[in-house]
Amino acid sequence: ACALFYCRDITQSQDMVQSPGYLIEATVLPQDSDFRRGRAQWRLIAEGDTTLMYFRAELVPDFFLPPLIGPWLIRREMVNEITEIVMLIEARYQRSPVS
Repeated sequence: ACALFYCRDITQSQDMVQSPGYLIEATVLPQDSDFRRGRAQWRLIAEGDTTLMYFRAELVPDFFLPPLIGPWLIRREMVNEITEIVMLIEARYQRSPVS
């Protein structure tokens, strides 16, 4: 992840659990990550013939994060990764739709 003069490789490993009601919860594994702790939640809600996805995350980095650029950079990278994941899921569904 890079912004202006600040570049950083960031590793995040999570334990993910799917719960009833289309809820996926993730907990950061600090021993395998650049984060001291963190949690994320994906909630999927059917609406007509589409699916709404709500995502929330709280992360505590274990590295220096520039005050003005850092939070924006992490948020931008997370949005990019989530977008990529959703596109991969949609592409997979298009190849083999669920009945």
